[in-house]
Amino acid sequence: DFVHGIPNEVDLASNGTESNDSISIGITVKKCTVVDVKKGGLAEKSGLEKGDIILEVNGQKATEFKNLQDFIDEKASARRTVMILYERDGKQGMATLKQ
Repeated sequence: DFVHGIPNEVDLASNGTESNDSISIGITVKKCTVVDVKKGGLAEKSGLEKGDIILEVNGQKATEFKNLQDFIDEKASARRTVMILYERDGKQGMATLKQ
């Protein structure tokens, strides 16, 4: 089920196994809203919090992604920076996911 081009729920958390090639993003998104942030993951380290609304990822509107998880996983696994523009309490902020 899609809302504005994004699956209703996107789990961006790692599968629980860690290796040199595995990066724990540690975030769960539902309808562009962060509903969970795992302790110690890149999302927590970047300052993302539960309740943040994702507006853009690397300059593209969050609603334009067919699969936000795949995009972020691809960039993170390639050790590329992922910039997330978000809104919290009516104010915008920028989170940088970088290993």
